Amino acid sequence: MNAHIPSTDGNVTIDRMNSGFGDERLIFPATQRNRIPIGDVLAKQLPASGLILEIASGSGEHGVTFQKRFPSLIWQCSDPDPEHCRSIDSWIRHEQLKLKMPPALQLDIRDTALTQQLGEPLQAIVAINLLHISAWDCTTALLRQSAALLPNGGTLCVYGPFCVDGHHVSESNQSFDDSLRQRNPAWGVRDQTTVLKQACEEGLTLQNITLMPANNRMITWVR
Repeated sequence: MNAHIPSTDGNVTIDRMNSGFGDERLIFPATQRNRIPIGDVLAKQLPASGLILEIASGSGEHGVTFQKRFPSLIWQCSDPDPEHCRSIDSWIRHEQLKLKMPPALQLDIRDTALTQQLGEPLQAIVAINLLHISAWDCTTALLRQSAALLPNGGTLCVYGPFCVDGHHVSESNQSFDDSLRQRNPAWGVRDQTTVLKQACEEGLTLQNITLMPANNRMITWVR
């Protein structure tokens, strides 16, 4: 996975990381725009309490936002990039959430020893803007690990752009997909139909598909 996070938010490619706070916090501009609509959907999909694991948390801005919005949950951020983990921890300190929110875990969803890094049972897994900027084996690993780690009734929420039956839902998503594949042939906007089939094979049941701003979607499965 890459240190930068391209996004279709606002129908433009955004992958710039800004700092300048005098600490290790990073800013992903798209986060400022999409955290409210994402949070609104998560409010309907997440349990009332318990541990939530966010995969590929990036800067940590989503994590601290959702920890504050859902105080009855424990929001566990994670990312394979050590720079991102430092940013997450810096955001936790800045938002004075150290007593509530655990430090970032440096983990890759493809790690087969993932269960050893979690302190308590999970209730849900969240992945925001991951599938299109990682190889297909990250998608299959996310679905497989979710089926293995979540309890019966646990949820997996995945946000990002998708095409449907091989067709892009907008010209901007087509352009975005082209730019991703130019950067890395293993990247690209995933086909919703293919992802749903793979999830079913892993033992996950589709709960809901929510259309989101800027041609994104939130797909939610139940274990």
